Amino acid sequence: MATLNNYRRARGLRPFRSSPRLHAAAVRHSGEMARWGYFEHASPNGAAFWRRISVYYKDTGYRRWTVGENLEYGQPALEALEVLQDWLASPPHRANVVSRRFRDAGIGVVIVESGAGVFGGLPTTIVTLDVGSRSH
Repeated sequence: MATLNNYRRARGLRPFRSSPRLHAAAVRHSGEMARWGYFEHASPNGAAFWRRISVYYKDTGYRRWTVGENLEYGQPALEALEVLQDWLASPPHRANVVSRRFRDAGIGVVIVESGAGVFGGLPTTIVTLDVGSRSH
């Protein structure tokens, strides 16, 4: 999260607050992708990413609630700066990184020795960034 927040600070944006709930959602999703060998925002059952996140980062009781998600995978030596650079090169992912709307964030990183499915049996690092904001 430090690399991401340093980038935001350097551009006059408030750093994301670390959210244990968004972290839990992100770890779950990275783990699911590793276990089931897929790489998508939707869950294996087809549920939208925001439904999965809402299990952890509740939307009930809030007047305003919004979430976003960035994904990345690569070699086990994948570094935070590489991930950030890839997200910045993708307009929708960049929008999440520089958004003033999102206040909270959690990152889930899973490293597997032999990634199933789309990971081709290779050693793989899978990263999920979940971001959100909610207010009463």
